[in-house]
Amino acid sequence: MRAVLLKNSEIIHEGDNFILCDERAHHLIKVTRIRLGEEVKLLTGNGSSFIALTEAVNKREVSLRVKHEDKFERPYHIDICLGLPKKEAFELCLKNAVELGVTNFFPFTAEYSQWKIKNFDRVDSLIESATIQSNNPFLMQVEDLALDLEGCSKIFEKYDFVILSTLRNKNSITNLSIEPNSKILIVIGPEGGLSSKEEDYILSLENSSTLYTGGPILRSPNAVSTCVGYILGKFAAL
Repeated sequence: MRAVLLKNSEIIHEGDNFILCDERAHHLIKVTRIRLGEEVKLLTGNGSSFIALTEAVNKREVSLRVKHEDKFERPYHIDICLGLPKKEAFELCLKNAVELGVTNFFPFTAEYSQWKIKNFDRVDSLIESATIQSNNPFLMQVEDLALDLEGCSKIFEKYDFVILSTLRNKNSITNLSIEPNSKILIVIGPEGGLSSKEEDYILSLENSSTLYTGGPILRSPNAVSTCVGYILGKFAAL
């Protein structure tokens, strides 16, 4: 379904008339070719969305009538802690994470990172685009860039499971029982992986375990999708 993301200042209710006249209207008119009578999903980013009916379209505006609201609860809480890969891979990691329903995204500069985030406006734009594309009712939160892995140390204790994507097989997650209400953090390295020192640090945590997917080494975006998919598979098997 066509979708747009509401701004924080836009408060709507069932039965309201809502007019879009900014870049979102331009996208609906020029890109998606919205037509009278088509439904549009209005995403709040905080777990609810509205279904609206297109009542008028001109060159610059789309007039919508809000029909009803749908409310959602997160079915799981999975976060990503990512050692920065190169720009293209990082952006794909963000998109994949949004589409998979990741709650929070923690980037950090790993020892083998070769690129730094220079434009967080670009990050926000990518998150918004992926949220709309996937009709995700929740807006993923991207935290400030940590200077190194230990800069994320305060968050690790907040999780039931800290899962390291690695070629090691110590304390494998395959042997552990994970419930859907568990709070999970997946740690993934950049193209060159995490250093032995960084991996040792993660594995020294009491709540840490490993996930080795086998086969060839995965690029960061594929590791995001594979690791989250593995955890969702464990939920489905319960």
